Amino acid sequence: MVIAVFVSIILSQEIPGFRHDIDQYIAHDSWQASETCSSRALQLGTSPDFMRIIEYGDVHNTEKGFFVEKIVVGEMAEQGGEQRFIVDCYTDTAGNLVRADRRK
Repeated sequence: MVIAVFVSIILSQEIPGFRHDIDQYIAHDSWQASETCSSRALQLGTSPDFMRIIEYGDVHNTEKGFFVEKIVVGEMAEQGGEQRFIVDCYTDTAGNLVRADRRK
């Protein structure tokens, strides 16, 4: 049991998607905010068929919802390879998008 706890801690720190999946069960409200922002982040790119979430970002509580910071998105670059951008967004307590901003 103790070993499983340590393995879970290490995986949550080293694999962003693992922490995101665990949050679905432990902190469902903040997970929903992250899901909403990740979906919006994938809509902000120029090639939606060739995009992926690299990092799900950090979720912070606000007075009336959540601030999701530094979602890293990768998309196909025109010259080949992958280009990345960052998305920050706000959601209300129900997980509805309030605002999303793309930056480099």
